[in-house]
Amino acid sequence: MLMNNTGEHIHEQVIDVGVIPILVKIVKKKSDLPVRERIFLLLDATQSSLGGASGKFPQYYNAYYDLVMVARLLLFQSKKD
Repeated sequence: MLMNNTGEHIHEQVIDVGVIPILVKIVKKKSDLPVRERIFLLLDATQSSLGGASGKFPQYYNAYYDLVMVARLLLFQSKKD
C-alpha cells in the first residue's frame, strides 16, 4: 500500500494535520461500505507495518483499534435486532 512506502516525515505530517481522526469519523458516520472497508484496510496495513501499539507511530494502531471496537459494536447491534 502507499502508506507503507512513505517515510517518517509523511507519517508525522499525517498525524500533525489530523488526517487519522478524520478517517475514523468517516467510518463512524456510516458512509458507503467500500469507503469504510478501504479506510479500515489502510489503517490495518499501516499500523501493522509500523509496529502496532509499540511502534513509532501508535496513533495508527489507536485509530485501528477504535474502528475494531466500532465494528464489533455494530455487529452486536445488528445481531440483536
